[in-house]
Amino acid sequence: MSDIFLIDAIGPFFRGYQKKRINWSKIHFSHIDPLDDEQWENIYRESQLFAQHVSKLGYTAVSLDDLAHLTVHSSLGPALTEQNTALQKRFKTLFSIYEAQNLDVYLTTDVLPLTASIRENLGNNHAALNEYYERLVEKCFSQMPELAGLIMRIGESDGLDVKDPILTQLHLKTAKQTNAFLKTILPIFENAQKNLILRTWTVGAHSVGDLIWHRSRIEQAFSGVESENFIISMKHGESDFFRYLPVNKAFFQLPQKKIIELQARREYEGAGEYPSYIGWECQRYANELVTAKNIVGMSVWCQTGGWHGFSRRAFLSHESDKDIWIKLNCAAAIDIFRYGKSPEESISAQCWDESATTAAIELLHLSDIVMRDLFYIPQFARQK
Repeated sequence: MSDIFLIDAIGPFFRGYQKKRINWSKIHFSHIDPLDDEQWENIYRESQLFAQHVSKLGYTAVSLDDLAHLTVHSSLGPALTEQNTALQKRFKTLFSIYEAQNLDVYLTTDVLPLTASIRENLGNNHAALNEYYERLVEKCFSQMPELAGLIMRIGESDGLDVKDPILTQLHLKTAKQTNAFLKTILPIFENAQKNLILRTWTVGAHSVGDLIWHRSRIEQAFSGVESENFIISMKHGESDFFRYLPVNKAFFQLPQKKIIELQARREYEGAGEYPSYIGWECQRYANELVTAKNIVGMSVWCQTGGWHGFSRRAFLSHESDKDIWIKLNCAAAIDIFRYGKSPEESISAQCWDESATTAAIELLHLSDIVMRDLFYIPQFARQK
């Protein structure tokens, strides 16, 4: 398996999405009409721009949402079957756009997505819910063989703001359940020759809610889970995307393949409204991870993440520099983690001459000081 350098590609789906405060966690399918040709022509055009930009930087894969809205199965009922069939057809055009730029496509999935009728039929029968989800994954791969795999999140579900006939709910409550679930579902990925990227991000619900930092919990969850198709995805620290945190010790603890999650559109630092450069942070993480085994790449969020009203979208125009701070962060992440460049070399590659490079490095150094010494309170920020 080649190393994975992944970036989220959902920006085009937020075109025209008008709210004072937006949940940027995933595509709002209630805003997307699979029959609206004009809307989809804009999505295709912007996705083409995005694919060209990120492929040129060196990214090898993109993530899109999601398994539940793109897979057709018998439990959906007529209306949702029609909707998902139409959405799947539209997304297959997107898959070809990314394939043309040599970018693999991964779909996100929460465990578990359910409709009201499925929830009523299966109730809290854990085994039946497991089997339902396994069949759903099999259907996904048979209907969309173009996919490279799935990015699975087990520790967060849809909030009350999500108005959709397909909603996710928390399903795996313990490390033991997680371990058994993975060992059962991984053969489906192996048989289909697809990758399962499992995110350790959890929000504190149930005993598995501390998976992101609890040493024995994470060891129990992944003990004996061995597969060439299994990859664990973790944020750089044992919390959210904050500075000052030490690198998550699980990178050194777990023997499985791992990728590091980074955020280029900083949800806690202005979401691209002002310079919030991550180059020197990335360099620190890369230096600390030199001794960690089986690091096979990274995942960068350039659009996804957070609740806020800031609306800058990355890589969707040839002419605008409104996303310049996000693009600099995306370049820094790939330059450092894939190509071994320094932050200064990464900045230089984005500038047009030497004088511009000097000024840009000075500006970003000063903005880094503002972030670290004024935006954060260090004695609090160092607490994990």
